[in-house]
Amino acid sequence: MIIHPSIILLTLLGGAISVARLEKLDWDYIVYTQHWPNAFCQHNKCWTTKYNGKFGIHGLWPSKYGHVRPTKCPRAPKFNVTKLMSIYDNLIQSWPDLKHKDPTGFWTHEWTKHGRCAIELQKMSTELAYFNVSMAIRDYIGLDQIFKRNGIVPDTSKSYNTSEVSKMLTKELTVRLDLKCWSRKRSKVAQLAEVRTCFSPQLSLIDCEVDSEKNYRKSSIGPCPERFILYN
Repeated sequence: MIIHPSIILLTLLGGAISVARLEKLDWDYIVYTQHWPNAFCQHNKCWTTKYNGKFGIHGLWPSKYGHVRPTKCPRAPKFNVTKLMSIYDNLIQSWPDLKHKDPTGFWTHEWTKHGRCAIELQKMSTELAYFNVSMAIRDYIGLDQIFKRNGIVPDTSKSYNTSEVSKMLTKELTVRLDLKCWSRKRSKVAQLAEVRTCFSPQLSLIDCEVDSEKNYRKSSIGPCPERFILYN
């Protein structure tokens, strides 16, 4: 019997999701973003390379369809890193700040900007729950294992077909993911920057929205072109 990945996630999170604490959510779905540290540190000054070789969490972002950011979410409680002490060691490995040794500033930013919307869900109604769910999703997706299993390895001398990689990810997870690359204006060859996976408010996998280049004209990353490399 084939068990759908979303069922596995619900099991990891302790059963069925009570969708909302409020009568109406101020967002439609979740974008879960993991970035590739090796490439990130080619375009940014990083304090360490010890996280290279594994995807790291960039964020869990409640979003609105049409690439519109939610604006009416309640204000999140003030970030308090002491509330994360029970998961701190695992969190710093899964969700490091590549620019700063102390990740508190990065986590504060993500909680203040995106956690304020996530807290509308019962399963992410606290700071600890928000970061805990984020780590559970990372483990459940298993992006590092998927890439390795399908022969996609860090190698600057080898490029991968974006369409073929997208199809492979869809086959693995049953939904369409969103691949983002560093702009070729900043590098001669497109480098994979992020892989985005999308979820419903019930934390079931759903197709990510098809993106367009125009949404990224002023951004350093955007939709991947025909081919990309996985920087090593």
